Amino acid sequence: MKNNEGFTLTEIIVVLVILAILAAFAIPTMLGFVGNSQESLCDTQRKEMVNLFKVNARIHPELEIAAFIEDNYGPMDGICPSGGKYYGYSYYEDPQTAVAVVYCSVHTTSPDGKLFVKSKALWDDIKNMTPAEKRAYLKIEDSNFSNDTYRAKIFRDNGNTWNAFPVDLIKKSRYLKDETDYMIQPYFTLDGDVVMFANSVNAAQGSWGTKLVFNHEEGTWYEYIDNNGRENFGMASMGPTTQTVTWADLKSQFSDTSKWRAVQ
Repeated sequence: MKNNEGFTLTEIIVVLVILAILAAFAIPTMLGFVGNSQESLCDTQRKEMVNLFKVNARIHPELEIAAFIEDNYGPMDGICPSGGKYYGYSYYEDPQTAVAVVYCSVHTTSPDGKLFVKSKALWDDIKNMTPAEKRAYLKIEDSNFSNDTYRAKIFRDNGNTWNAFPVDLIKKSRYLKDETDYMIQPYFTLDGDVVMFANSVNAAQGSWGTKLVFNHEEGTWYEYIDNNGRENFGMASMGPTTQTVTWADLKSQFSDTSKWRAVQ
């Protein structure tokens, strides 16, 4: 059977099949290219935010990066080209030197940053929920809204595991060089902060002694070296029933080089 142009029906079908095959290969490639482009744009954009913030912070030393981003770029959940939400943190080493970091819920891929963002997102999700909505969200039947139930939710959502601590980084520690099974995990403090730490327990119900704590405001891990590494820092000092150490307290302690050492 021929059409008016002289092509047979079989020839037309063959051409359509070939086009379909080409599309099957081309479309995923194009989508991958778009995805990579969005990731590159997001990474570049976050670096630009930090650099511009540092310049402005010299003029306005009370400036915080989260406010700077919202004032100059818009809402934190509307900037990433892939729809991710940004989390910005900053502090000042001195009045002229600001330190800042911006995480993205989609494109932050480091094991510490990614899990930190997941944990911060949980806070965002539940802060305006009713008790009944929180119970459904956390999959619990009581009203135990605490570090334990928040960790259990993150642990499940993370594939029933914590993220492994990078081996190349732990080799830069002073007393933990031979450890190969340290896991990165969150601790939800009594006053509403999230602090990342690491130890060898890979379970939702963990152990609160640690020698590694993450300063998410500068993207640096700190090793607890008190008593030549024979002591642990107790995360339970930050809650859940009483709190003797806040995040601000802990952050200020990192400068005590007799107890803490940057791992980098």
